[in-house]
Amino acid sequence: MIIALFLEECTLRLALYFLQCLKPQGSPHNRIGFITLVLASLLFLVLTTVADATQEASPPKRFITVAIASDLSPHSFVDTDGELKGARPEFWRLWSLATHIDVRFLPISWGEAIDIVVNGKADVIDPVFFSPRLLPYLDLSEPTYHSVVHAFFNKDILGINDAQSLHGFAVGVYSHGVCKDWMAEQGIKNVHLYSTLEAMIQGALHHETEVFCAGRVTGFTYLTKLGIADQFRISPPLYSSTFHWGVRKGKDALFTEIQQGFDKIPKEDVDAINQKWFGASVSSDWSDDHIRQAIIVALIGLAVVLVLVIWNQMLRRRVAVAVGEYKAIHTQLRTISDRDHLFAALALQSVNAIVLIDCETLRFVEFNDAACDRLGYRLRYGAFCL
Repeated sequence: MIIALFLEECTLRLALYFLQCLKPQGSPHNRIGFITLVLASLLFLVLTTVADATQEASPPKRFITVAIASDLSPHSFVDTDGELKGARPEFWRLWSLATHIDVRFLPISWGEAIDIVVNGKADVIDPVFFSPRLLPYLDLSEPTYHSVVHAFFNKDILGINDAQSLHGFAVGVYSHGVCKDWMAEQGIKNVHLYSTLEAMIQGALHHETEVFCAGRVTGFTYLTKLGIADQFRISPPLYSSTFHWGVRKGKDALFTEIQQGFDKIPKEDVDAINQKWFGASVSSDWSDDHIRQAIIVALIGLAVVLVLVIWNQMLRRRVAVAVGEYKAIHTQLRTISDRDHLFAALALQSVNAIVLIDCETLRFVEFNDAACDRLGYRLRYGAFCL
């Protein structure tokens, strides 16, 4: 392109130069000027031909067409100004910068996007919910997002907590989503199909249905946008699903090229987009590995506490046994001491002479007052023996 423009500019400058060389009619240089004009014209034709050939030889910049969901906020959606926004368009723009391949978006409903890609009118579909029925037609990437699907229902309804509890209610589902297949597997018959997520939620708001099925993030996003989040309750998770991008079956080279492009995107850029659209980084501090580690630490701490409690109970029992033994011995000693004091009092106050002799040494240990009176003097204990 640059070479062609340069050649054209040179040609024009030469033509202008030679035209200036022409003289008015009757000038002696008229013949020379005419010849010069002819040569300049020929040169102009040659150079423009070369420029056109050069321009045609330069290949146009490559591009791929991505059929992208137009109503799946915050993943990808068209806002009120007609601008495509969401996490997935931003990922594709980074992909384009990494690969130097233009991306042309085709915002469209999810069901139509599948047909367009399968028929070869677009190169990629993104996002697409995983479903076994798509595998014969599309090659799907690794999961780009994990979605937890819930039942949203009017706040005046109670008791919806699983598939069984949905029987008997009119349930709104997205006609191109996986929830339709899941409802069929659960045997739920009263299902109303909607072509867009917003129409499905509007149907629940206007009591066409009592319940609708949606991913937690998407459901809350639309309820909040419509200002009706306080009118609905949410069930425990019904099932989980995954988002992917995909190409038509057999496009192996394109699949590999796209995956390699995404692999080139810096991790911090991926985290920034997820933080922007989902409020938390996919690789935040509380990743699955960190949660598992926290659970392990908590279990170890619980085990230590349990061991300490058991040990404390054992110590309390041993102390209780020791205290009981001590009290028993103390009671026995008090009984013996009381008996000794009683015996000593009786012996000392007796009118009969009483002498206490050690059976092993045969020494006199003690004399009562009557014994001393009869002997006529006080004896030093232990001074006599038998």
